[in-house]
Amino acid sequence: MTLLENKILGLLIRKPMSGYDLTKILKQDYIPFGSVSHTQIYPALANLESQKLVRYHIVEQREAGRPNKKVYEVTDEGHLAMQQWVESPTSLVSLNDEFFLK
Repeated sequence: MTLLENKILGLLIRKPMSGYDLTKILKQDYIPFGSVSHTQIYPALANLESQKLVRYHIVEQREAGRPNKKVYEVTDEGHLAMQQWVESPTSLVSLNDEFFLK
């Protein structure tokens, strides 16, 4: 898994979110961990889904003209993958590496 995928899993473990919600959080709160754009988040979510680490359900938007959204949540396999990643050894390289993120 990529570092971005681990960031996303970590956020989704806290609560289910849409890609839009993840983009807002990663743009605002996690700047020290590297800037992330929505064009990176959606392919990462698709990859996590293909690995069966996350799944989604559709939420209908009641406002006219708003598309339905996918709300992602972590699967049991995703929880296990995150636990293994957090517990794995990490080399100390810079502030923008996985040890700092963990």
